[in-house]
Amino acid sequence: MILMKILIKILVLICIPIVSFSQNENSIHYLSSEILTWATYCEVERGFMDISNPDLGYASAGEPENANGIYDGSTVSLGDGGVAVLRFENAIRNGVGADFAVFENSFFSPPTQTTFAFCELAFVEVSSDGENFYRFPSVSEQQTDEQINGFATVDVGLYHNLAGVHSLEYGTLFDLDELNDIDQLNIDSITHVKIIDVVGSIDPQFGSVDSNGVLINDPYPTAWESGGFDLDAVAVINQNANAIEEISSYSIKVYPNPSNNWLFIESIYHVDKIQILSLSGQLIMKVVNANSLNISELANGVYVLQVISHGDCFIEKIIKY
Repeated sequence: MILMKILIKILVLICIPIVSFSQNENSIHYLSSEILTWATYCEVERGFMDISNPDLGYASAGEPENANGIYDGSTVSLGDGGVAVLRFENAIRNGVGADFAVFENSFFSPPTQTTFAFCELAFVEVSSDGENFYRFPSVSEQQTDEQINGFATVDVGLYHNLAGVHSLEYGTLFDLDELNDIDQLNIDSITHVKIIDVVGSIDPQFGSVDSNGVLINDPYPTAWESGGFDLDAVAVINQNANAIEEISSYSIKVYPNPSNNWLFIESIYHVDKIQILSLSGQLIMKVVNANSLNISELANGVYVLQVISHGDCFIEKIIKY
């Protein structure tokens, strides 16, 4: 399934240079101005490629650090039942609307609709102390009479409060208000987010169940090194007051703009990564651990510059002439 996801994703980017479909209200594009920052640390405990056949070994594609920072198309695969725990420079807080978003590499097929997708799902849990985690209540309305095979598409509207149901550059939103009745959880200071792969088997011996105890039927098995949920990034929309204050005082200068050859980045912090994207979000250039970028080979036009530094993402439109 993962190989098919990669191939079709490439075709989508080639055939549709500008995003031609809209996502529903429970999603956010990774270039949205609502996103303040991204997870800065990820640790992963891999699951089997196929939990019913452990002799195949564990999923192994990608590295945990692929889930750090802004969405960039690089993922870490969790395998069946695998777990990722992410931390943040500053705590997530409960605010108006959704508070954070989880990005996977799902995609709609065909890409002109928003109902049927190749996707792998995950539960989402949060913690305010790093030890005690609480799960967003999930619901699956998918049938459980016939197993969905590993290469099938599913109606994403049948799954609720599960990550992985939005495609390409769109993340699934989560609102901490849904957990406001848990006394042991401080929803104004979420320090950790846990992502747990859903095993989509309808065999009760192996399958995952939703909050109502119903088996979650999704594409299974995906017995590849890149099997299971493919985590790309976790975006923060609401942070505590100290975090917002820090971000607002954080400055990055980009010059010259417009430019016909070199761009220079001036930052008070180390620059981890610089990326150039098309206006449709397609990655064109990337450099790491550098404060300059040669854009002389780019075609003239307008692009999106992303600078990842100190756990934050700075975005600016640039002009190449």
